[in-house]
Formats: sequence, C-alpha cells, structure tokens
Amino acid sequence: MTAMIRANSLTLGGLGPKSFSSMEKHGKRLDGSSQRRRIREAEPLVYGSLDLRDAYNRHMTGVRTNRSLKRPVMHAIIKFPLDLHINSTSEQRMLDHAVRFINQTHGGKAVFAGRLDRDEQGQHIVDVFYAPKYEKLTKNRQGKQVRTWWMSTTKHCKELCTKHRSEIENRNDQKKFTTGPRQIGIALQAELYAYLKAAGLDLTPRKPKNGPRPDRQEIEAYKATKDAEEKAFMTRAKAEQDAAAIRERVILPKTKGMRT
Repeated sequence: MTAMIRANSLTLGGLGPKSFSSMEKHGKRLDGSSQRRRIREAEPLVYGSLDLRDAYNRHMTGVRTNRSLKRPVMHAIIKFPLDLHINSTSEQRMLDHAVRFINQTHGGKAVFAGRLDRDEQGQHIVDVFYAPKYEKLTKNRQGKQVRTWWMSTTKHCKELCTKHRSEIENRNDQKKFTTGPRQIGIALQAELYAYLKAAGLDLTPRKPKNGPRPDRQEIEAYKATKDAEEKAFMTRAKAEQDAAAIRERVILPKTKGMRT
C-alpha cells in the first residue's frame, strides 16, 4: 500500500487555481471542474466548515502574520492507500488522520478545515486547509514576558526539513541542504509514511524519486493524475476478473469430463 501528500500555498484574494476563493467554490461544487468530476450523489465529510474564508478568519483571530506574506493559507492533499476498503468508518478515519497528521507536523494548531469528497471516483483523498500557528515569547520595555500568537507557513516546514536533512542531502546532486518546496515535499512524505506506519498500515517501502519529474504538481493536475491511476487500476482489475470468468467457462467443462 502507498500513500502520498502534496501541499500548496494559496492567496486570500484572486480567482486563479491557487486562490482561496477557488478552493471554496470547488468544495461547495460551484465550479465546472467539480461538476465534471462528480459521478455520484454523496455529501462530503467535513472537518470545520465548507465556508473556508469564515473558518480561516476565526482561526486567525488575534494572530499576527508577516505583512509580506502573499500566500497565507496552506492546502494539502493526502492520498490514502487504494487498498483501504471504503465505508463510513474508514472515510471518517481518513479525514481524522489527515487532520491529525497536519496538526502534528505543524505545531498542533494548524488546521481550520478539511474535506473528504465522496461524489468523485477517487474516494481516498482528503483536502486539508491550514495556517500553522505558534506562540512567541518576547519582553516588553518593562522586561516582562509577553506571549503572542503568530502564523507562519514556513517555520514548521523548515524544522521538518532539518529533521530529514540526511535524505534531502542524499537526493540532491550536489549533496546540499536546502528548504525549498521540493525539500519540504520530501520531508512531508517521510513524515506521512512514519505516521501511517505507526497507525498500523502495512505500507509499501518508500522508493524516493531521483529523476527530473517534480515532487509537486498543481492541485487539479495531481487529482487528474490520481484519477487516471485509479481508473487504470479498476480497468486492470475488471480485465483480470473477465479473464478468470472466461477461463472458468473454457476449462471447467473439460475438467468435469476427465477421469480420475
């Protein structure tokens, strides 16, 4: 069994694919791509709310951010193993684990919304929206400690990269350590693997990619790729079933007529 994670930062304004408003429309099934992907009538499982902007505003009440931060929202797609049987219990567990994983790896107070779509072909993917918060201790002019909450989309990711420094260096041609998007993806993938193993999933050993194919894809491109993989998997399974049925029709009559 295999599992994957991809993360992307989003703008609060705008209408492009990396905008918060586009993600909210998609979750509410108000855009064309969500309608095209819909193959059944089923409501999503939701953590928090589908009203993403309202959930974000509540999450960020009293929290400070760097004024230069242009993309203050993070969106992660976590794909659970296709081997997992889909039912109401497993769906809820996937959503719960996805939220817990992001919180666990981003300081404990990160997730404000999550969603598992049940109307699409792929039923093993969870969308998680988060803005990682952390508490900062400073001193005022009187020398007293002051506690303030801040949000950073990079602080915890850089810490994860440091934790997985060895793998990041080994997967760099110059054996250098950096904390860019690809390196963050490497660290998150390693963390997800360890988390799900600890949760009891018998995962296939990791096979890190060393080729030129990027670790990160646009959200819709990633989902399209996963849909194609799942469709190929289902087609292959059906072909194997059909072949088995044909073998039974051809072989069994001859077997019945054989003397023992």
